[in-house]
Amino acid sequence: MTTNQIKALAIEFSKLLHRDLTTQQYAEVLARNASETDASICHTHDFIDANETMVEATENYFDDLDESEEEALITELGTIQTLAWAMAKAGQFNTVFIERESDLTSYIM
Repeated sequence: MTTNQIKALAIEFSKLLHRDLTTQQYAEVLARNASETDASICHTHDFIDANETMVEATENYFDDLDESEEEALITELGTIQTLAWAMAKAGQFNTVFIERESDLTSYIM
């Protein structure tokens, strides 16, 4: 598992969240996440089943992998999803920020 793999899943997840949330809901998610003291809580769940969104993002991401890459990552799937979610949240689900940031590991490690 590499940071680039986690970043790719974080970007896909963020794109799908923008599809699934209204502009007002997105703004509210950012506001609630900013004031949340428990880092394990993400307020996307206040509006949608964000776990399903992560499942879809994972399926989309795995579609782009060859079979050997997919097999290597499948054993680490839970960790990859957790780290991608944390990276996306740290980047405020902003794909431009996530893409431009060279190292988001300080947010997730």
